[in-house]
Amino acid sequence: CIEAMDAADESLDRVHGLLRRLAERERERDGPYGGIRGPAASATGL
Repeated sequence: CIEAMDAADESLDRVHGLLRRLAERERERDGPYGGIRGPAASATGL
Protein backbone atom coordinates (compact mmCIF):
# COMPACT_ATOMS: atom_id res chain seq x y z
CA CYS A 1 0.00 0.00 0.00
CA ILE A 2 2.78 2.45 0.84
CA GLU A 3 4.38 1.89 -2.59
CA ALA A 4 1.07 2.73 -4.25
CA MET A 5 0.64 5.85 -2.12
CA ASP A 6 4.16 7.00 -3.02
CA ALA A 7 3.49 6.40 -6.73
CA ALA A 8 0.23 8.35 -6.54
CA ASP A 9 1.95 11.23 -4.76
CA GLU A 10 4.72 11.34 -7.36
CA SER A 11 2.15 11.28 -10.18
CA LEU A 12 0.28 14.17 -8.58
CA ASP A 13 3.50 16.18 -8.39
CA ARG A 14 4.16 15.52 -12.08
CA VAL A 15 0.64 16.56 -13.08
CA HIS A 16 0.96 19.79 -11.08
CA GLY A 17 4.27 20.52 -12.80
CA LEU A 18 2.76 19.93 -16.23
CA LEU A 19 -0.24 22.14 -15.48
CA ARG A 20 2.06 24.89 -14.16
CA ARG A 21 4.17 24.79 -17.36
CA LEU A 22 1.04 24.79 -19.52
CA ALA A 23 -0.33 27.84 -17.69
CA GLU A 24 3.01 29.66 -18.13
CA ARG A 25 3.02 28.86 -21.85
CA GLU A 26 -0.55 30.17 -22.20
CA ARG A 27 0.39 33.43 -20.45
CA GLU A 28 3.43 33.86 -22.72
CA ARG A 29 1.32 33.24 -25.81
CA ASP A 30 -1.42 35.65 -24.75
CA GLY A 31 1.01 38.48 -24.07
CA PRO A 32 0.70 41.24 -21.50
CA TYR A 33 -2.91 42.12 -22.38
CA GLY A 34 -4.36 38.62 -22.32
CA GLY A 35 -5.75 36.62 -25.18
CA ILE A 36 -8.70 37.60 -27.31
CA ARG A 37 -11.41 34.96 -27.09
CA GLY A 38 -14.66 34.40 -28.91
CA PRO A 39 -15.84 36.02 -32.16
CA ALA A 40 -13.33 38.88 -31.93
CA ALA A 41 -10.49 36.38 -32.25
CA SER A 42 -11.65 35.23 -35.69
CA ALA A 43 -12.16 38.84 -36.83
CA THR A 44 -8.58 39.75 -35.91
CA GLY A 45 -7.11 36.57 -37.37
CA LEU A 46 -5.86 35.21 -34.03
